Amino acid sequence: MVPTAYSILALKYARGISQQGPVQLRIRRGVEMLHDRICPEGGWNAGNGVVYGFPLSPHADVTALALLSLLNEPPNHFITSSLDWLERRAETCFAPWSLAWITLALDAFGRPRHFDRPPLLCCGSRRSDDCSTLAVVSLAFRCAAGNAFRVAHET
Repeated sequence: MVPTAYSILALKYARGISQQGPVQLRIRRGVEMLHDRICPEGGWNAGNGVVYGFPLSPHADVTALALLSLLNEPPNHFITSSLDWLERRAETCFAPWSLAWITLALDAFGRPRHFDRPPLLCCGSRRSDDCSTLAVVSLAFRCAAGNAFRVAHET
């Protein structure tokens, strides 16, 4: 689901390419794929939501990324149930990577979180060789000043 969500984001936010024709078709196919792979309780994981009749659990970071790629889509049950699941998951999440993605997604959908969570607050104060985590935590901290995923789109 991660490559699909990143592709949708890239196509939607790309400047200088038409959002019509083949690009719009690719976006629609990506959105359809996300809808097809949603977990029964809402949210997404790295693959299918159900395998051999068994429901699989969603992952916080993948769910947040998928939601961000669906940001300008019409509201529906997939989005609502996934946002609800993500809010519940935020209460027990302590991984800075996931917590930062949760913060970005919930804020982008108008469900902001407060930055009182110790894992997110202390991430910047400890040494980390994981630049990806530091980058996404930095973006999450900037939500109050403007979420990176809430940008004006050119039409």
